[in-house]
Amino acid sequence: MIGIIVACVILFVVVTIYYAQSEKPVKNALIGMGSGIASLFAASFLLPVFQLSLPINIMNVFVSLILGIPGVAMSAIFHVLFV
Repeated sequence: MIGIIVACVILFVVVTIYYAQSEKPVKNALIGMGSGIASLFAASFLLPVFQLSLPINIMNVFVSLILGIPGVAMSAIFHVLFV
């Protein structure tokens, strides 16, 4: 659990640096976070069709906020492989 928290903090710093260097950092960050949350909710509703699940919990919300759509894909893959 500690390793996951440390990884999230490191990724948060990397993503913050990335958005800070863009031309419109706030707009780009909000679009990235919004697309991540939207894809998390879409995945949680659509994956049961394929007998898979992606629960909406605090860790998945943080990952989708920090990493956006690739974070949701990564969470879904990890959930299928390790749960």
